[in-house]
Amino acid sequence: MFIGSVSVAYLDRDGRPNVFQLVALPFLLMLHQITTIYAAALLAILIVIDLRYRNFLRFWCFSVIALLASIPLGLFTWRQLGQFSDVLVEVSWIQPLGTLDALWTMLRSLVPALGQNWVALFAVGVIAVSPRYRPRGAGSSLVWILAGAAIGGSAIVLLINQRIPLIEDYILSFLAVEAMVIVSLAIVPLLYTKPWIGVLIAANAGVYVASNGAGVAHDRGLLQDADMVAQLVAECPQTRIHAGSRLPARGPDPVRVIAPPQSEQIALQGLAAADGLTLLPLGPDTPGACPVVYWTEYRAPKAHEIEEHHGDIVSAANDYAGFGLDGSSIAHAKAIRLSSPFAIGLIVSPAR
Repeated sequence: MFIGSVSVAYLDRDGRPNVFQLVALPFLLMLHQITTIYAAALLAILIVIDLRYRNFLRFWCFSVIALLASIPLGLFTWRQLGQFSDVLVEVSWIQPLGTLDALWTMLRSLVPALGQNWVALFAVGVIAVSPRYRPRGAGSSLVWILAGAAIGGSAIVLLINQRIPLIEDYILSFLAVEAMVIVSLAIVPLLYTKPWIGVLIAANAGVYVASNGAGVAHDRGLLQDADMVAQLVAECPQTRIHAGSRLPARGPDPVRVIAPPQSEQIALQGLAAADGLTLLPLGPDTPGACPVVYWTEYRAPKAHEIEEHHGDIVSAANDYAGFGLDGSSIAHAKAIRLSSPFAIGLIVSPAR
């Protein structure tokens, strides 16, 4: 909303602030810390332009709103860092990437962000090699403004990433929107002279939406895990299911966790609700006529963890996910991979 309203105002040479700009800006700044970086890069350019053209009212509106929005964002970030420090948690769900790998991750996210619209990308290629189809005047300068903000924000993110890993595909939402606006503005002159390309772009978009919609409708995602656990309960209705992970006790070594145990229990309860499953918190349990299931997401042991346990995936899962099973329980347990390599269940069967 902010980028769109700013684009319209810039193309119309309208220096007045409007409700879309003023309402959308604080949401954009507070959406995510990475979004804030990209938003700040764009906002800095816009503020300089407003000063140059003496649009003082919009300059002050943008500046005051950005300052006010930075207060809750700063408090949230400070509290977040304090929580990590208090519980001695290593924030480890984002893998460190070198500069080139991080840059490649950012670039490869752009094609899906553009809706896999290969016709639009072809149109951009035509514009790149044929100057007569490129935007001119306000349209051209706006493309450069947005591109400069995207490049500047990306450069800052890459620099921070060298100290604190923060680049993941799903976090680059702001960059995706910015890329869509840049491509749209860039191809407008070409569409005026070649309107049939616009028809192909719309058709490409329709195919993308329909195919992805059909895929999502038939893909249960993480709900597949609940289906597999529900199948175990169907085979033996008295099966008890323990959800979530507690912090594994590893002495003085740093504790490596994805999230506090309560958050995983809440998440698993949401998945289990679709199949009417009752979940219990982690705790000592002894199998009766039916087995006991210990279920975790994102805490399955990795290859090196299993190797440390001499290839015993059950023992590795118990240690890495912090199930806290004793030796006699592990002796009667088996591990099952669920719908993804990040999820695992331990089934502790009655002793034979």
